[in-house]
Amino acid sequence: MNLDGNTADEKTIGVHVYEPLEITRIMQIVPSPEVDAASLARVRTLINNAKIVELDREQGDIMEK
Repeated sequence: MNLDGNTADEKTIGVHVYEPLEITRIMQIVPSPEVDAASLARVRTLINNAKIVELDREQGDIMEK
């Protein structure tokens, strides 16, 4: 997370939050193509430990409709 603005680099992992998060408990991970597997696994662990459901790309597309 960067509090100074919208800068991104090869380590950036975005998340799409379906609001209100406290009710839906749903997120979609949106990593940059260069993100390493260990960083992605760490984010997934944090999301799972918070009891938040992760959607894949196909599920996220359905939620957007």
